[in-house]
Amino acid sequence: MERTRRLRMNERVRDMVRENHVRVDELIYPIFVIEGENICEPVESMPGIYQYSIDRLHGELDRVREVGIPAVLLFGIPAHKDEQGSGAYAEDGIVPQAIRYIKKNYKELVVVADACLCEYTSHGHCGLICDGEVLNDETLPLLSKASVVYAKAGADIITVHAEACTHLDRVVHQIKDCGKKAAVAINPATPLSAIEYVLPELDMVLVMTVNPGFGGQKYIPYCGEKVRELRKMITEKNLDVDIQVDGGVKALNIAEIAECGANIFVCGSAVFEGNIEKNVKEILEQMNK
Repeated sequence: MERTRRLRMNERVRDMVRENHVRVDELIYPIFVIEGENICEPVESMPGIYQYSIDRLHGELDRVREVGIPAVLLFGIPAHKDEQGSGAYAEDGIVPQAIRYIKKNYKELVVVADACLCEYTSHGHCGLICDGEVLNDETLPLLSKASVVYAKAGADIITVHAEACTHLDRVVHQIKDCGKKAAVAINPATPLSAIEYVLPELDMVLVMTVNPGFGGQKYIPYCGEKVRELRKMITEKNLDVDIQVDGGVKALNIAEIAECGANIFVCGSAVFEGNIEKNVKEILEQMNK
């Protein structure tokens, strides 16, 4: 059987009938900020990605602005860690400092902050620990406090992890009470039922398409179906909720992910490893095929 491709015969026809688009203004660039001065430290597990002290951020932010990426996602690396992860919710912590710096010098950039304790705790868990167990209820006020601190510092979107929140609804409302957009992140194996009832309250859902922890991982294929199901839920409920994907997003798979229903893409090494303009062009060309 001959398969005609009349709707894909040239760029103009493709533009007219395309259901999904990926543009530079839908990308979010992750930035790792570290306490100290004059630091530009490579992240060994993520080629092309660096940790920056605030006084070195301007070079990276200039590049982000130059290629037209509208948003950055901040991850903090504190100088001191303790069992309570106090650096995550300190008003003078590294992430609030970075937020204030960006909002003062790059007002047009959207700042997304990730409310999580794992990078700030001496034991590496996203929560308080007692006798080897994570204390979810006792951890929740700390995550809420971090969210409020980031919001007051000027972050536009606050993301919390569904797996870390016993009372997810309460945290989401605390974020929105600060006049900020609320987003919830879910790990690859976390079912959509974990966020189904709070979905109407959300502005964005971040679907992790790799297991969090280190860079260079491959995109997990079943996450595409998960994104598709989430988009169906959003459409059936007539909601205005963005779907963001993070992990293994590259030029070779971004069109497929967009086809599943995602409309915001976190890209790190896929954009900034090597020639930025060439990488961005390749991503967009893949979407236009």
